Amino acid sequence: MAALTPMDIETVEFKKTPFKGYSAEEVDLFLDKIIMEFERLYKDNAKLQDKLDADEEVIKHYKNLEETIKSSIVRAEKTAEETVKNANTNAQLVISNAQEKAEHLIDDACNKVQIMLSEGNEELARIKLQVADAKAEYVKVKNLLKNMLTTQMNVLESSTEDFEAEAE
Repeated sequence: MAALTPMDIETVEFKKTPFKGYSAEEVDLFLDKIIMEFERLYKDNAKLQDKLDADEEVIKHYKNLEETIKSSIVRAEKTAEETVKNANTNAQLVISNAQEKAEHLIDDACNKVQIMLSEGNEELARIKLQVADAKAEYVKVKNLLKNMLTTQMNVLESSTEDFEAEAE
């Protein structure tokens, strides 16, 4: 059965009866069509209303979720700010303590150096010799590490070139 349109209702014509009235049978059939179409539209409208209600619930859920996320972000930002503030305060304390300890260490070192200088030139010469040995050892180790790193870099570059050559 084709859907009934407003134009169908507007243009319907009923056969005239001998007493200048409409055929009751045709009017009844037409009313049946109107009723069926109205019922279909009513059901469709109810379905659409249900879908709209469900969609509004989903939207409400997501708006609530959005608010929750926004408040979580605000809390996280405040927490981060507090954490940074606390970290800065702690860092200042650590720096202050470290400076104080460093000053004590420097003072102690100066006192020890004075004692060592007073013990004589022989001790000083021995320390200078140890320092020279340490410097030489440092240079030796540095050169060894430098050579090892250069070798490793060459191996890596070679491997990379081999890999790129195989890829092509």
